[in-house]
Amino acid sequence: MKTLAIGIVLAMAGTAYADQCAWIDTHVAAKAEKLLANHPRVISFCEPCGEKAPGAPETASTVVVHTPSTGYKAVRINGTDVDLAYTFVETSPRTYRNLAMLAGCEVSGVSASLDVEDETPNGVLITADPAPMPQAAPEPPAQPPIVLTLPTTAPAPAPAPQIVVLETRATYPWAMIALAGLTGFGATLFGVLAIAALRRHRRALRPRAAELRADK
Repeated sequence: MKTLAIGIVLAMAGTAYADQCAWIDTHVAAKAEKLLANHPRVISFCEPCGEKAPGAPETASTVVVHTPSTGYKAVRINGTDVDLAYTFVETSPRTYRNLAMLAGCEVSGVSASLDVEDETPNGVLITADPAPMPQAAPEPPAQPPIVLTLPTTAPAPAPAPQIVVLETRATYPWAMIALAGLTGFGATLFGVLAIAALRRHRRALRPRAAELRADK
């Protein structure tokens, strides 16, 4: 019976193209470690390596995440480094799902899950399900905060003080002079006429005897 360790060793001892999710980032490694803690039953199946059938189920007794190179993480199950693309975890009594897809590592050429058939006289039959399974979407990078710079409007300068000079000119009161002249002329004329009338009146009242004496 093929064990998980033997399957992993064969996969990693094969061709270089088989490595897809052996070295992963911190986020994927942490998610894979959590999945293995909740689903410790695992199966190794490296389809790109030419394996025709999955290996026997095994329990992941020890799971260690270590740093094989700067900026990378690797998952070690039961003392052996594994490629998440070729590791399947038991999510239900009849289904094993691809660990790389569940953890968010992009893969190609592998099955999304393995189906467990009913037990037969020769053992339990496990077949690959080629149907694609949605992979965990990677978390979008944090967007930098948007800083809006509002233009500062300078206050309008105060208007310069305006000096208004009012020039007044003395206007000669021609109308008043004319009126005064007319009034004075009328008064003089009235006076002359009054004196003349008074003299005539006096002459009329004067006795004729007085005139006769003057003639003699």
